[in-house]
This record gives sequence, C-alpha cells and structure tokens, in this order.
Amino acid sequence: MRSTRRFLAMRSTFRSMAVRDFRIFVTGHTVSQMGTWMQRLAVIWAVFEITDSGTAVGVASACVFGPAIVLSPLAGLVADRRESRSLLVTTKVGLVISAAVLAAVAFSQPSTPTPYLLAALLFGVVETFDIPVRMIFVGALVNREDLSNAIGLNSSAMNGSRIVGPALGGALISGAGVEWCFAVNIALATIVLVSMLTIRTRSQPNPAPTPDRRMLLGFGVAWREPVLRASLLAYTVVGVFAIVFPVTLPLFAERTLGGGPETFTLLFATLSLGAIGGGLVVARRAMPGLGFLGASSIATALTMAALAAANSVVAAALAAVTVGAATMAFMGAVVTVVQLNAPAATRGRVLALVSMVGIGSRAVGGPILGMIIDAINARASLFLGAAVSGIVGVWLLLSTRRASARVAPARSASEGPRG
Repeated sequence: MRSTRRFLAMRSTFRSMAVRDFRIFVTGHTVSQMGTWMQRLAVIWAVFEITDSGTAVGVASACVFGPAIVLSPLAGLVADRRESRSLLVTTKVGLVISAAVLAAVAFSQPSTPTPYLLAALLFGVVETFDIPVRMIFVGALVNREDLSNAIGLNSSAMNGSRIVGPALGGALISGAGVEWCFAVNIALATIVLVSMLTIRTRSQPNPAPTPDRRMLLGFGVAWREPVLRASLLAYTVVGVFAIVFPVTLPLFAERTLGGGPETFTLLFATLSLGAIGGGLVVARRAMPGLGFLGASSIATALTMAALAAANSVVAAALAAVTVGAATMAFMGAVVTVVQLNAPAATRGRVLALVSMVGIGSRAVGGPILGMIIDAINARASLFLGAAVSGIVGVWLLLSTRRASARVAPARSASEGPRG
C-alpha cells in the first residue's frame, strides 16, 4: 500500500513529462543550459585568472547579467507581440553566435579582460530576450492546472544542468583550457536550436491581442497587484544580496577554502544538486503563495549562514546542497506566482520583470559583493545574504498573516449569522 502511494505521488510529480512537446522542450534546454552555465562560469573564471580581482569578477557578472536591467521591458513587449516558437528559434541562433564569439576571444588568449567583457555583454543581451519568451512557452505547452508542475520540473531540469555544466567546465578548464568551454557550448547551443524545430505548435494559442504597446506597462500591472508586488520586491532584495553565487562561490572556494577550479566546481555542482530537490518541491505544490515564499526565504537565510560558517570543503559542499534547495524553492515559487497572477495580455512584460530581477539583481549585487569580498572576505558576503534573506522572509510571513486577518472579517460579514 505504501509503495502504491509512493508510485502515485511520483507519477503526479512528473505528470507534465507525458506531454510530448514539453518533454522535447525540457530535454533540449537541459542540454543547452549545461553549456550556458559552463560558459557563464568560464567567463568569470577567465576574468579572475587575468585580473585576480573580486571587483573585476563582479564586473564580468554585470556584463553577463546587466543587460536584463535595461532591456527586459523591451524583451517582454516582444514576447507579448510575437509568436513564441519563432522568437525562441531566433534567440537560439543568437546564443550560438555569442558562444562562437566567446570561443574566438578565448582562443586568442587576450592579456586584458576587455574582450571577454564585451563578448559576455553580447551573450547577456541575447539571453535577456530569450528568458521571458521561454517562460511563456512553458505555459503554452501544458494545461493551466499543470503549470506549477511544469515550472517545477523545468526548474529541476535546468538545475540538473548546473551539475553537469560546471563539472564539465571544471574538467575542461583544468585539462584542455578555458577556451574549450566556449567551443563545446557552440555544439550544445545548436542542440536546443534543433530541438525547437521539432516541437509542434498546433496546441499553442495565438498571441493574445495587446493593443497597448507600452514597454513599461508590466511595472504598473505588477505594482497594482499586491501578490505580484510583494513577490517581485522580495525577489529583488534576495537576488541582489544573496543569490549571486557566480561571484561569491569562486571567491569563497579560492580565498576562504584555499581551493581552485575543482573546489569551485564541487560547490556549484552540490548547490545545483540541492536545487533539483527545491524544484521538485515546487512541482508538488499546486499553488505556492506568499507564505511559501516567506518560508523558503527564511530557509535560504539559515542555509547560507551554514555555508558561510563552513571551515572545510566537505562542510561547505554539504551546506551548498541545502542552499540550492532553499533558493530554488524560493525562485521557482516566484515564477509560478507571477505566471498564475499576471494578466494574459501582458504576461510577457510581467514575466520579463522576473528575468530583469533575477538576472539584473545579480548585475547589481555582483560588484557590491565583489567589493565586500575584497574589503573583508567571502564569509562576510554570505552572512550578509543570509541576514537579508531572513529579514525578507519574516516580512513576507507577516504580510501573509496581515492579509489573512483582513480577509477573515470580510468573509464572516459576507456569510452573515448562521442559525
């Protein structure tokens, strides 16, 4: 009987994988994201090797993630106005080109980080346009009641790629050289391009008519809706001060733990392993809300504090697993809440805010935490992220309690006396 319940729970958790187009989408993007994470980390490691500067690493992170701050509203408008599949094919072509440019830079072995920074900026621009339409496309492949499940599974798959990608990147950096990370990513980016061409779009709805073409409309929509506003504000603060692992982890591995690329790879892989579990937690929940966001933010605080206090590679790797689970539960819930609460006609622009916050906050937080690490140490940056996450979690839980207290009297008044 117990085994039957476990089987049914497992079947429910992975139910979206029964949809052919969603299965192809997830498989292709998992492969592609292996290369994307390998490329992100390779850029940062290459700049670190040239400069040995935490501030320079922060600038490299800003080049990769910074375009989202400026271009996400435009990317969201394009996602609302264009057919998803054709737009995704276009962005995939751009990702192949950006990988080729980075490979050319790496094989030329520049003596300054400038060529890497410019090529990383190109990659960041293309990815800014790719992310919101990719999130919309997930919703077009499954029924609304399965959306949370599909987002959770997609998040888990993407984070599974963060295990293989950094591991492969670490092996290539230690062996063949950092330039081969970019060369291999050309092939991996091509795989997802081919997979997109095999997806049938007969079940996709046509883009919703949106007469209002204002790029900044998503901001107004999100601000007027309390759940969207609270979710995005929380994501912004936690994103700036906590979820900046491409900057904090390599410096923590090298300066605090005394390791090299292998240690950094291990920490990032274990963090991603935990993130798979966090994504599956979201997949099991039908409607995560602000209470779940608050709990996962507090869990992020506790686990990041444990990572900051770690004095050995083994202890840090174990803590990184829990950090990955907590942060992915938080981020996956944010995406789900926005998908379910954003109006259909402006969903692309509102979802673009998620990518703007998720990616752009790292562009802001990267230089800030890089300077903190140079001035103090990597532990201080992780403890700061833990403290901020804890404050945000408490605020979300108190907001949820206040909202429930307001709803209860109104509900009692509408029901009237019982007799």
